[in-house]
Amino acid sequence: EMKPYASGFVTFANFEALTIADQIAQVNSPFQMKTRLAPEPDDVIWHNLRITYWERNMRRFVGIGVVVLLVVFYTIPVSFAASLSTLSNFSE
Repeated sequence: EMKPYASGFVTFANFEALTIADQIAQVNSPFQMKTRLAPEPDDVIWHNLRITYWERNMRRFVGIGVVVLLVVFYTIPVSFAASLSTLSNFSE
């Protein structure tokens, strides 16, 4: 038995039906249902469709946190090297 995915693909017979469905797609929970044109099947990473909404957000926040920590800890050696270069200019 397969588990349900957090995403899905819908096809339409004509562009008019696509436009109507796109304009009337409404849901009570914001950001839970988004409509957009589907990519080509070869462009889809099918394994990533199993990622839930919460797991996707947690990965995003962890990634942002790692980048922020790298930036913060990278500024310490850079500012130390910059202070050494300015101190050598003052000694002359």
